[in-house]
Amino acid sequence: MDQSDPDPHRVVMSRVLRNGEQDDGSFDLEFWRRVGAEGIWDAAWKMVREQEAFRGGSAEPAPMDRSVLVIVRRGGETQHNGST
Repeated sequence: MDQSDPDPHRVVMSRVLRNGEQDDGSFDLEFWRRVGAEGIWDAAWKMVREQEAFRGGSAEPAPMDRSVLVIVRRGGETQHNGST
């Protein structure tokens, strides 16, 4: 039986605090640095889905709201979405 991790990008770390040792936050910072931006996004989105399921809704991702009306570019140029 293959014991390999199903997610090759998974980050596994541990830390032990002993005898009242104070947590300086460095462990958390190093963990999220290793996880990277995509992993942080994935973790946040998973929490959103779990919260929705906890409230009795669907755990499936909600459709994205695509209601942007105007985009103002740097320099003041305005682009409308074409539905005006």
